Amino acid sequence: MDISQFLGGSFMTHLNLPLPVQTWTLNGAAQKIVDGSPSICVTFAEFPNKELKLNQTNMRRLAILCSNDTKLWTGKSTLVYRTDTTYQGKKLPCLRLNSPDVFPPIDEEGNPEQILNLDGTPYVGQPAIPGEAPRSGSCGGIQLLRLEYTQVRRKW
Repeated sequence: MDISQFLGGSFMTHLNLPLPVQTWTLNGAAQKIVDGSPSICVTFAEFPNKELKLNQTNMRRLAILCSNDTKLWTGKSTLVYRTDTTYQGKKLPCLRLNSPDVFPPIDEEGNPEQILNLDGTPYVGQPAIPGEAPRSGSCGGIQLLRLEYTQVRRKW
């Protein structure tokens, strides 16, 4: 059973991501007033019913990846993954966006970011690409044996 329908709210959280790391396609971006202040929200083709309110980190990454013009973001692929961040002195789970061409994803200082499972343990594997088999490691409970990054991807 998909529990995302019970999570409520119109905004996406780390709990909405079905797998720890995936490649999704941006559906669009819009400026909205959220909690009394202007924000940029994006939707994804793979998850059209929820919006992701962009924080400064994800906004900067999309500007670098796609463009400063949000009209050009539609149709672009982005890596979506769970990690954690420190906010007001507390370590909190979050979603991050990054280039799908770089794995593992890197932060602004060029350091690898840690991808987390829902239980907070480190994720080991490669991103699942819609319609294609994961490149290596385990993904969504499927263990793939001896697949190398350079091998040709196979359709599911």
